[in-house]
Amino acid sequence: MQALGLTLDEVVDALHATDQGGATCASERWRLEAVLERIDAKIAELRRAP
Repeated sequence: MQALGLTLDEVVDALHATDQGGATCASERWRLEAVLERIDAKIAELRRAP
């Protein structure tokens, strides 16, 4: 999961949600969307760099 861009804390939270039995792809999709937002923000930052 870290290779996909999740932080270690996010991995722990995702695994905890899975262990509790309530995690589904739909309910956990927000985690990957947050990673994509961070990646997009980093790309934009790098493009602005001289």
